[in-house]
Amino acid sequence: MNTTGAAADASAMLDVASTTKGFLPPRMTSAQRNAISTPATGLVVYQTDGNMGLYCNNGTSSAPNWQLIGPKVSLAYGYFYSTLTQNVPVANVYSNVSLNNASAINNLYFFTGIGAVTIVTGGLYSISYMLEGTSLSVPVSIAGRITVNGTGILPVSVGTVNTVATYVPIQGEILLSLIAGDVIYLQYAAMNTISSISPSYYFSGTASAYLSITQIQ
Repeated sequence: MNTTGAAADASAMLDVASTTKGFLPPRMTSAQRNAISTPATGLVVYQTDGNMGLYCNNGTSSAPNWQLIGPKVSLAYGYFYSTLTQNVPVANVYSNVSLNNASAINNLYFFTGIGAVTIVTGGLYSISYMLEGTSLSVPVSIAGRITVNGTGILPVSVGTVNTVATYVPIQGEILLSLIAGDVIYLQYAAMNTISSISPSYYFSGTASAYLSITQIQ
């Protein structure tokens, strides 16, 4: 496609050539882009709101993963922590950590006191966490994990907390490809085979539960 009559490049299905005009892809909002039904892998659109730019579906038609093409103006990141006291729930039943603070946040939705973090821009994310706490009476094995849309994601890190004022960090880290709208929680549970240890163990003090989310691609 040109104004000179030159033949198309043999390797291209469509060869657009011009020295005075550009190629204009479909333009739409992020909501309109996300509403595209079964978008093909490699589909490209220009997003006109939020973090504007050319986006390519690097996922599949059934599980789209829209990623901005080229360097990002600003990566999505968040550092969240809890200063709330929380008792450990019934053994082997995970409970959400009620994260109630965010010291840094960019391009993520955070629900204070609930702990839910919602991904705004799809991409590859590094997610890490750490839990600290103290046992009031008996040693307690505690497990931590993150969930994506309610599904527990490895790694599960297990540590034993012993006595009063003994803090054992329980931590994990993972890389995940996430899409816009994915909801992240930090969770914890007792591994002891007892029905309940409340209030034998709790997270308390200043910033005793941490969740860090950083977009790296």
